[in-house]
Amino acid sequence: MSKATPIPKNPLDLLIDSLNPALHSGLYYNENHQLCLGSPDSEALKKELSSHNMSDMETFEIVNTKYSIKDLSKAQEQLLEQRELLGISAVGFDILNNGLALFVPDIKTRNSNDFASIVNMPIVIVPDIYVNNKPIASEPKEEKQDLISEKEIQARITLKSGSWLAKSSGNNWCTLGAWALHNNGDVGFVTSAHGWGSIGCRAYSGSTIIGTSTEKQQAGSVDAIFFRKNSNLTWGGYRNGNPIDQISNPRVNDSVTMLGVRGTKTGRVMYINISGNFEDGYFSDMFCYNFMPIAGDSGSAIIARRNSQDVLVGLNKSQWWTDNVVDDNNTTTWGAGSKAFNIDRALDLEFAN
Repeated sequence: MSKATPIPKNPLDLLIDSLNPALHSGLYYNENHQLCLGSPDSEALKKELSSHNMSDMETFEIVNTKYSIKDLSKAQEQLLEQRELLGISAVGFDILNNGLALFVPDIKTRNSNDFASIVNMPIVIVPDIYVNNKPIASEPKEEKQDLISEKEIQARITLKSGSWLAKSSGNNWCTLGAWALHNNGDVGFVTSAHGWGSIGCRAYSGSTIIGTSTEKQQAGSVDAIFFRKNSNLTWGGYRNGNPIDQISNPRVNDSVTMLGVRGTKTGRVMYINISGNFEDGYFSDMFCYNFMPIAGDSGSAIIARRNSQDVLVGLNKSQWWTDNVVDDNNTTTWGAGSKAFNIDRALDLEFAN
């Protein structure tokens, strides 16, 4: 599998990341699924964009906004500095409304007016995962497999994204997310880091060792681990059968699919650049989507479908929030992931087909 090829990064995302954050307020899809870029100073933004080669990039519309990414980041920082005093768990960017999303445990007694004196911009209140100081999502547990024959074991050495990964022989743990090439030449795969040991731990498929970890980060903006594959493992592609065309940042209103071991789930990206408290510590620059991963789905590839292309935007971290505080039918659920761009930078790798 040395012929695995790196997946190209979306050039528009690379451009947006390089722009002056005071001149734009982020990419998003409007209700007609048209790509838009907000700006509080559209003429200055157009001038900056004119210095770049835009011929191979997606087309987008520039929309006037009041606040820039720089403004949103400053307001986010103010709230995060006081998050314990204010009783909030995390703060993200509500790009559609050019404001902030506040993840608050005590949702029934809070509203946006509680925070108006601190930040004067649109605020949406989102319930987080904790109810009565107890997390709703249970801790993941290894799932014991039935014994399988040697013939079946050999057949499973070709693995797809969406396959089970086991922490020990015969004990399933999480989902194989994506194929990757480390910059030192190693070929392997990536999944979520939580629950795995330190560098040197092994991943199994059934009772067969398929990889050894060489890079791991479970902090900052990344929850991911890279396993160098064993020589007898081959990559079977992604569960939907399509190769990944690009790596991109998640965009608000992206139509996304999670390729998890518990099944394929679909929805859309809700909020981005989320920083705050998770079950396993403080994380930054995450994103969330409106469907619920469950135990075993950690590490799953999050795929956006754009213009008939499959685009990898991140890997699932966990069920982060659920709206059962205000929704008696529990119909609104939330998952959270690490951005693909952040993972490849942190682990010094490139995602591949």
